[in-house]
Amino acid sequence: DYITLDHNMPGMTGLDAYPLLREKQADSKIGLFTANIQKSTKERSEAAGLEFVEKPISEEKVMSFFEE
Repeated sequence: DYITLDHNMPGMTGLDAYPLLREKQADSKIGLFTANIQKSTKERSEAAGLEFVEKPISEEKVMSFFEE
């Protein structure tokens, strides 16, 4: 299973939602697909084990996420 999040979402950020999803979907691959490309966002994402995918999204980026 694959789950994609954005950083900017109503109610909570993708980084806030990630631990809740990981708890329920331990085997799913989860990616943060976002235009929020600040260094701190990328570092927090990677430190949490969340794959960071920078917008704009391309077919190549999506395929890379699914293949890794």
